[in-house]
Amino acid sequence: MKKIYLIIVVVLLLMPLSTLAKGAPKKASPVKKVAPVVITVERRTGAEDLPVDSLALTAVLIRDETTASNIVDVGSSQSWPLASLTKLMTALVFLDHNPGWNKPITLAAGDEVGGARLWVKEGTRFTTKEAFTMSLVGSANNTTNALARSTGLSRNRFVELMNAKAKKFGMTHTTFVEPTGIEPANISTAHDVALLIRETKQKSVLQETLQKKEYRWYNRATRKVHTIKNTNKLLTGAPFRVLGGKTGLLDESGGNLVMRVTDGKHPLTIVIFGAEHLADTFGIAKQLALWTWKAHQWVKKG
Repeated sequence: MKKIYLIIVVVLLLMPLSTLAKGAPKKASPVKKVAPVVITVERRTGAEDLPVDSLALTAVLIRDETTASNIVDVGSSQSWPLASLTKLMTALVFLDHNPGWNKPITLAAGDEVGGARLWVKEGTRFTTKEAFTMSLVGSANNTTNALARSTGLSRNRFVELMNAKAKKFGMTHTTFVEPTGIEPANISTAHDVALLIRETKQKSVLQETLQKKEYRWYNRATRKVHTIKNTNKLLTGAPFRVLGGKTGLLDESGGNLVMRVTDGKHPLTIVIFGAEHLADTFGIAKQLALWTWKAHQWVKKG
């Protein structure tokens, strides 16, 4: 019996302390409550006002994407013809029903609706990827109609899906009647358009296309190269990065523009409705972006 006790003692002495402590109940470490970090956008002391009223626009919206707050909001609930901003929704619906990027499309007479267009003859062939790019970079109405047609959906069904997607995005004051924007009955608000451009972030191919400064397309029938410049002139020479956007122009709408821009730290969404000329929107958008970053600071609290 003494030998057994001796063996037990020896074993206990040789066991590491950590092993002996395994059976002992551990005291629970106190849980430290960490306050959530909240970022707010605050006006810098002494920052000058932006003379928004003197810009002679129907609507101006500047939204800080970090906080999802509006820094400037003038007329953002005003219904207005979208013009070619419509093509952003067309692109999103197309991507849901893409028949394949290499599917050939033949330009049909019904694709011609006036406005901006690819200047080629009826019967010209191109792929869906080429039509997608020309629609967004050059804002070509005929290639946009061909793109929608390539999905195999009827025109009515395609438009139904555009409106359904708008409802899903929370665009409660938006109505689409056709895919190009040529009809003034395609209407929305600056608030809704900010929601629309937000959704484009989810599609990398759409983001890449919206950032193209130009697109060179080879017409296989004529063996000529068409150089298509992006209608968004701020993609060239802006003192900040343009993350994507779209222009729009009709007699009924004036110049429209939606853009996502960043100074490298603070991404903004800018929506402009109703400039007298489309060219005016670029200078205004540049002024809005630079003023926002200069006149505000992003403060962490918590």
